Amino acid sequence: MRQVSTADKSNEITAILELLAARNMASLRKITLNLARLAQNRQPKKLSLKNIRNLAAWDTVMRDAILGLA
Repeated sequence: MRQVSTADKSNEITAILELLAARNMASLRKITLNLARLAQNRQPKKLSLKNIRNLAAWDTVMRDAILGLA
């Protein structure tokens, strides 16, 4: 039987955690884009997704409205 070193186990665990982190970030990105699309439909004037994302980044009132906190 082959001995598995601690470094090999550590590298394997790190690779798994990096994969999980990437999946979590992808899920968050999809959620935020869906929230931005919903906000886009609620706007009286048609705004692009790019503009909505920028407004949410700079304006706390807009960010709260998109997140449903307002």
